[in-house]
Amino acid sequence: LYVHRLGHHELACISMTALIPPQHEEIRTRERIMKSTYRILAYVIAGLVVVQAALIVYSFSALDKYISDGATITPAIWNATNASFPGTIGFALHWFDGVMFIPVVTLILVVVSFFAKIPGGVKWALSILGLLILQIVLGFVAHAVPGISWLHGVNAFVMFVVAVLAGRRVPQTQSDTTVTVAT
Repeated sequence: LYVHRLGHHELACISMTALIPPQHEEIRTRERIMKSTYRILAYVIAGLVVVQAALIVYSFSALDKYISDGATITPAIWNATNASFPGTIGFALHWFDGVMFIPVVTLILVVVSFFAKIPGGVKWALSILGLLILQIVLGFVAHAVPGISWLHGVNAFVMFVVAVLAGRRVPQTQSDTTVTVAT
């Protein structure tokens, strides 16, 4: 119990932490950890989308310079397992990040969303998963139908925004809840 003096009025405050049994405090700690994990994972996904954009821009810029300098790319060179034209590493990392790493982080986010007890958290995590599935499908289909490849880029922006908004939905947790009584 502690007292705040505000002019002529005094406020008596009771720290609720002292009234919470130890097992409930352990549950609250786990919930805080899950909420923090949810926020971190959502922001990591947003960051990985930015990395995706950077990798593909680097790859095509390096490839463009390579061709502008007089080199040629044939299907045999493009599809070679040991391809070594500039930008190759960017294309490989773009693929790995988009088809392996982001899906794993997104699936972890979906699992965590069920335990984090964030209002609307599961819906936002599943939205990211849905956008990711669409992103992968668009990436593969764009190879056969290049006219829709721009949708892959637009969906990436949407996925970035949704991931940031999902991370921002997590309320800032306080370590202590206080009840105030006016006297």
